[in-house]
Amino acid sequence: MKRRDTAKNNLIYKNLSNFRKIKQFSYDDLIRELNLKGINMHKTSLYNIEHNKRSVKDFELKAFSEIFNKKIEDFFE
Repeated sequence: MKRRDTAKNNLIYKNLSNFRKIKQFSYDDLIRELNLKGINMHKTSLYNIEHNKRSVKDFELKAFSEIFNKKIEDFFE
């Protein structure tokens, strides 16, 4: 079975990682913030998003935008 190219599914991985590091958030910090917004995510899922191994759901992107106080468009630049 041919592995699917996930680059088209997750264009935000680099900026998400950068925004998290700029805010000096650990994975646990970001997971905690997501939980406060009603989003349950495991550290493995966050790691996979940041390493372009998992796609991002629309409601997760919205939460990242709110947590980092960034426009959704900022994640795609």
